[in-house]
Amino acid sequence: MILNFLKGFAVDGKRKPTNFEEKIKKGIKLHTIRWDEKGRWKEGNKIHFSTGARTGKYNCFKEGKCTGTQQIEIRNRNVYIEGRELPLTADKIEWLAINDGFDCIEDFWAWFDQYSHFFGKLIHWTELRY
Repeated sequence: MILNFLKGFAVDGKRKPTNFEEKIKKGIKLHTIRWDEKGRWKEGNKIHFSTGARTGKYNCFKEGKCTGTQQIEIRNRNVYIEGRELPLTADKIEWLAINDGFDCIEDFWAWFDQYSHFFGKLIHWTELRY
C-alpha cells in the first residue's frame, strides 16, 4: 500500500520542510499517524513509502512492511493510545512526536491542533510500541 508523505507543512504561517523521506531512510521516523476509517492498515501490509502520490512527481523512495498498528486519539492536547483512560505524559507525547518525525513538540501540536478530535492509527514499521 502507498504511504504518502508531505514534503512540508505550515507552522506559524510559514512553510516548514518535514524531511520525512530522509528521516525514514535514516531510521529516525519510526511510525506515522493516519486516519484509517476503513481499517485498511494491518500488520503484514507491504508499505511503499512515497512522496508526490497521485501527481506527476510520484517517488517511491523505500519499501517496507507494516509491523503493527495502534489506535490513537488526540483531543484537547492529550494523546490516548489503545483506548487507555489516562493520556500519555508530556514527556511521552514529546517522544511520540519525535518518533513520528516532527522536530519538536510544538510542530506536532501545530499539525494536530487543526483537528478538534483526531482518532486514527499509529502505523508502525519497527517493533516500537506505546
